[in-house]
Amino acid sequence: MRVVRARVEETIDRRRLLEGVRRVGVAVSGGADSTALLYLLAEICTDRGLELSAFHLNHGLRGEESDADEELVRRAAASLGLPFEVRAVDTERLAREHKWNLEDAGRRARYSFFEERIADGTVDAVATGHHKNDQAETVLFRILRGGGLTALGGIRASRTPGIIRPLIDTERAAIEQYLSERSIGWREDASNDEPRFSRNRIRKELLPSLERDWNPRLTDALARNAELAADEEGYWTAESARLAQEAAHWNGEAWLLEADRLAELHPAVERRVWRHVLGRLRGDLQGLDAGHVERLRRLASQSAGSGAVELPGVSAERSFGMIRLAARGGGETASAVQAPPLELPAELPTELAAPDGLSSIRLRRLSLQPEIESYTNRYCSGLAWDRIPGRVCLRAWRPGDRFRADAGESGRKVKDLFQRARVAAWDRAGWPVLAAAARDGEELVWMRGFGVAEGFSVQSGEPSVVSVEEFDGQGREISGIEDWQRNVSTKRGPRQASGVKGNLS
Repeated sequence: MRVVRARVEETIDRRRLLEGVRRVGVAVSGGADSTALLYLLAEICTDRGLELSAFHLNHGLRGEESDADEELVRRAAASLGLPFEVRAVDTERLAREHKWNLEDAGRRARYSFFEERIADGTVDAVATGHHKNDQAETVLFRILRGGGLTALGGIRASRTPGIIRPLIDTERAAIEQYLSERSIGWREDASNDEPRFSRNRIRKELLPSLERDWNPRLTDALARNAELAADEEGYWTAESARLAQEAAHWNGEAWLLEADRLAELHPAVERRVWRHVLGRLRGDLQGLDAGHVERLRRLASQSAGSGAVELPGVSAERSFGMIRLAARGGGETASAVQAPPLELPAELPTELAAPDGLSSIRLRRLSLQPEIESYTNRYCSGLAWDRIPGRVCLRAWRPGDRFRADAGESGRKVKDLFQRARVAAWDRAGWPVLAAAARDGEELVWMRGFGVAEGFSVQSGEPSVVSVEEFDGQGREISGIEDWQRNVSTKRGPRQASGVKGNLS
């Protein structure tokens, strides 16, 4: 009995599982592993002056059997004088609502319960009953599924926000011997013997066969390699975060990554940067595998300046030298989202929210000659109002729109201007223009980043001039395309609702 406790304490101390911890929760299912952990931690925490609580989640999957599990844990906690909390969940309903399998739904429900108790301060850490055999089975399972190097780390001895595994270096046989010697009962879950579950087949058939025919110490070998891989992963997790800061940044909506920076990285490092950013975006890497990462790497390394990749829960889109990684909703990439059909009358004076909600456009009539003369350069957005043929409105650009950027031309397609100015595909939706009613449709008289159209710029002695000023979410004036790309596109603030912001007196 003391051998098992000594081994568990050695794991706790070597892996610093209880460092800074005063209150410990133990997750107890009623099975041998978690029941042994409950009794072991009752001794260890008492000797170390730590508070211990017991948690049980009733999955409601086995009717009276589930209730019997709960009752056994309740009695065990009472016999040790420990606080006990139980939560009941309808795991089948949870799986159905979220389209998870039952195993995944149960796991998510358990960890949600434990993490809530850590977050609300009930405990500082929650210990689960994963042991060395679980570790070996997990590593073998991931190898068979084609998991990458990260997967070889298996079950971590600890992970954020405070989940710890004190039994991770202890074999199942030693745990059951500990219980038998102390005459402590536990309950067996019949589903652990069902061959339809792949993990059960690994535990009961494949691993024993490999130990018999290839390596009798295979469990130890797999667990040892998992620890080495976990240490490597711990180092590379921190290093990947540092490297990601150099190649990627968050703009409030999505991660933007520089393809050239990624190309400079060693392939092994680049893969870790991608995984780091995916993890930050989604919160986890469930459903993402090595093949998905390789698709992103191909998107970054391709010679073409555009392209898109759809992954589980993630959209990746390339435009010029940037890749936008965003949470996927509805299966559309950012450039596929249609700009809102909003048209706002530009009645002077006024301030209007841009259709994309990322800026405001202020229109005011200038009356003093010195002020008028300061707007003789069209990039300063001085608009010769009297030359406008008809009613003016603020709207988003539309496919087919043309804009006269230079003298002597009939007008270039706005799409071509975006291409020339290297405006990323995801920045184009809702791009604001001032459109005037004309004899043959509409004519653009002003466009974000490109200023006033040729033919409407202010000339010396202009009788009626309107200034067009655009401000980003921080109140900075956007005077040209460079300002947009530097101050707004890569550092977006909160979006505003499109509409009139207020008239100026």
